[in-house]
Formats: sequence, C-alpha cells, structure tokens
Amino acid sequence: MNENDCMRSLGLLFILTCFYKSLWSQDLPIDFENNQDLFTAFGNCEFYTQTQTDNNSNTVGVIQNSGSNLYEGVYLDLTPAANFDSSKIVRFDFFSDNGQNTAVQVKFEGSDSGFGDAFLEISVPGSGWSTVELDFSQSNIIGASGTQNISGNFSRIAIFVGPNQLLSGTFYIDNIEGGENSPPVFDNLVWSDEFDDYSGVPDPAKWHHQIVPIINGNAWANGEEQHYTDDISNSYVSNGSLKIKAIRENYTYNGVTKNYSSARLNSKFAFKYGRVDVRAKLPSSGGTWPAIWTLGANIDEIGNFFGNTYGSVGWPNCGEIDIMEQNGWDKNITYAYLHYTNTNTNSYENTGTTTPISDSSGTYHIYSLIWDEDTIQVLLDENVIFERVNTNNIPYDNLHYILLNIAMGGNLGGAIPSNFTQDVMEIDYVRVYEQSNLGLENAVAHQIKIYPNPASAVTHIELQKFDSIKSLSVIDITGKIVLNKTSVNDYKTQLDISALKAGLYMIRIETPTESFVKRLIVK
Repeated sequence: MNENDCMRSLGLLFILTCFYKSLWSQDLPIDFENNQDLFTAFGNCEFYTQTQTDNNSNTVGVIQNSGSNLYEGVYLDLTPAANFDSSKIVRFDFFSDNGQNTAVQVKFEGSDSGFGDAFLEISVPGSGWSTVELDFSQSNIIGASGTQNISGNFSRIAIFVGPNQLLSGTFYIDNIEGGENSPPVFDNLVWSDEFDDYSGVPDPAKWHHQIVPIINGNAWANGEEQHYTDDISNSYVSNGSLKIKAIRENYTYNGVTKNYSSARLNSKFAFKYGRVDVRAKLPSSGGTWPAIWTLGANIDEIGNFFGNTYGSVGWPNCGEIDIMEQNGWDKNITYAYLHYTNTNTNSYENTGTTTPISDSSGTYHIYSLIWDEDTIQVLLDENVIFERVNTNNIPYDNLHYILLNIAMGGNLGGAIPSNFTQDVMEIDYVRVYEQSNLGLENAVAHQIKIYPNPASAVTHIELQKFDSIKSLSVIDITGKIVLNKTSVNDYKTQLDISALKAGLYMIRIETPTESFVKRLIVK
C-alpha cells in the first residue's frame, strides 16, 4: 500500500514483463533447440542448425567455413547479457572430423564495465566431439597487453573457427554455457506460518499488530477510513487459516473515532532477497482495499515492529513492494507495484502493473515475490506478472518485512457501500524461502549433458565422465520434488516432463558416488 498521501493515477505506467519470454530469449546457455539461438555469420561463413547425425533428438549449430577469409565467424547478441561477476568459465561442445587440430576462438564484446573485447583461443582435435572449457579470468583483451580477469556484462559472443588462416570445412557446436546471469533458486524454507496447528490470536512470536496511526498518531495514509486494532474480532486463526476482518463499527483510538475497524500485521521476520508465497482469498465487498506487501525494515514507521533497529530512512526511501493490492471497485484485477526513491534524482517514483484475476474471493490464489540482487518479480499463481531490474538507483538491497492488511476506502479502496457490514481476507499460509546449496549448480555439473534444454515434452540426461545414474529428482522453485525416477542404472536416460508447467526447475542427479544439480527450463 502506498504510504504517501498522494493520489494514485490509473494512468500510471503499466509494465507486463513475463518470465516466460526470457525462456526463449537469446542468452546463455545456448543449445539450438529453438529458433532464437541463431548466430549471424560473416566473412563468407555460413551458419544454420540441423539434427545431430548420431542423435536425432538433438539439434546442433553448424559453422561452415568457405576458406576465403582469414577471419570467418559467427556472432550472437545476448539478451540478457553474459555475466562474468561470479563464473568465469565458458564451456561448449565442438565437433570436427578433419583429422587435424583446429583453432577455435571465442570472443565477448560489448562490456558494460570498461573492458575491451575479451577473447580466448584453444586447439581442438579433429576426431569427433570434444568438450571445450575456457577460463575468462585470464582473458586476452584486444588493444591491451597481458591477461585480465573480466567481470560485468558482455552483450555479444563471437566464435571463429580457424582464425587468421584460410580454413574451409564444416564444424558443429552445441551446449554453449557459462557467463550465465541466471536467477538463483530459492528453495530453503526459512520462515512460515501455516496456521494449521493453532487457533485464536495470530502467533505472537511471528506477528505484530500495528495499531498506532502513522499520521500524527490519529490517521492513516491515503485517506483510509479505518482504525487498525489488535482485537481478536479483526484478526484470528481458525480452521487452518488466518482471517483479517474489516468491520463497520464505531471504533475510537487516541480520542479519534472511525467508522471501520480492521487489522494490519507485520511479520517479526526480516529478510534480504528470497521468495515469498502467500496463498489467500480476498474480500469481495466494494470499498475494501486488501494488501500483501513488504516495506524496508529501515523505515522506522510509527508503531511498526522493527522501529529504528535497521535505520530510520522513512518512506519511500526504504522501498516498498506490493505483491498484491486490489482496489475497492473492480475485484477482477490485482495490482503489483514498487514505490521508492530514485537515489540518483532523490525523487519519488513508482512502477507496476495490473493483471486480471478470476474469483479472487471464492478461490485461493498464490501471490508471490521473487527478489534478488538483479531482479524483482511479482507472480500470480506461478505466472510472472511484473518484473523490474534491481538497479543501483532503487533501494532494494536492504532487509524487508511482510505486511498483511485490509484498508477501507481511501485512494484505492474508493467509496464504501452504505450496506457494508464486514468482509474477510483469508490466508492459508505465508512462506519465505532463501537460497540453499541446492540452488547452486555444482562446479562439475557441466560433466552432465541435458538436451534439449529448454524442453517441452522429453529431455535426455547423459553422464560424460561417470558410470551410471542411480536416480533423478526434478525440483521446482519452491523446493518441492515434482518428478522422480529411480533405478536408472545407466549412464543415460530420458525424462517425460510433459506434465510440468513452464518454468525453471533443478534436476538432482544421484550416482553411486556423487550428487549433482543441473538447471532445466520447461517451455
């Protein structure tokens, strides 16, 4: 909820940036299983894709040199850019059967961190498929002497076969990976309230009732017309869910009487980066303004739980993330918004979107936030409805806490019907996940080949340097195992993933002696 007294305008910028678009964008890793991974050839070189001759379930890139130019090659503009802040290793599979060693040069261009074009060259035997590994912590830089440890983003990859020589021939390339700016997987449940094993007052170890009005101790922002209370009539747990109830009644606090009462809960848990899932039913009555949201714990807002423990920057300097808001006149949409101070201009800004929703009061929906140092995403029922790059000029690198409330009237609640008596937001659970080791690909996971990836129906898993696969587990972004395969006992197998929803998953591969984690994208 916007903690400013300014009016929201329905003409605010609506942004709809869907996660699934990124699944088919031109970025690393590249496995040529979709038409976006098409390099542009130059210098009389040709590039196309075709089915691998000895594996008709796999598609590879084909680089065909004419031998008429010293530098024939291919390039691809990467969106998002390749990132070298953490991983410096780039790997790919390369095929040549010309019976001689062939030089292959990989170059990254378009640095956003002041580096020149970075390149490395390696000699690959002409005896079939080889897995190539390049370490860009010791990059050659065009126009510079010695090597450099590159970092930051590079927006283009170029590949030369036989650089600085007149080399003709047909070569195959596949599974280019590394320099990946992949989102972390938040799979470690660190805080939650399931509301299953108790009833009555919301767990006081987990929740704080914020009841003191934030404007001069007698009013709430945005023209809201309620008092928030800690009365059990306004917030209570029963039958496995939390109820936040707005009631028409004359309620007096600090000498000021309002016509409505409700509840506003703060989590007593603060976190920086992670995933939040809240499964909820929303009130259906006009005039109600339900919200599931976060504030920076450094806000030092009147009456909140954390006070000045983490600072006292105020709103909007603290940053606000609206995971779900709903206005009081159209219950067929929800809002996802950010409110913050632009640290470059020191001015208030907001950005967000609305999205359609069906039966928000009669059916549980899952409202989610995925937040890391690079990106802020808001999801509705596992579908990304809003995304914003987490840049240095917005204040989303600090601890946040969760708020749950129903406001009455005001800027987004609107007119309250004269026949309103009471209504409820019902919450099945609140969960916060952070990243565990499972969310990190093993350093040696490149020794396992998964193809196609992205995939929609069947994907193949093949070990390159180990004896056999014992079992496989597919894990979704909440840490739930959604698919199991046991007693494989072979170095390769396949998985039927046709029943999985589109999105990012992790495959955990168990061998007799090792355990590996590998990313899988289902499209």
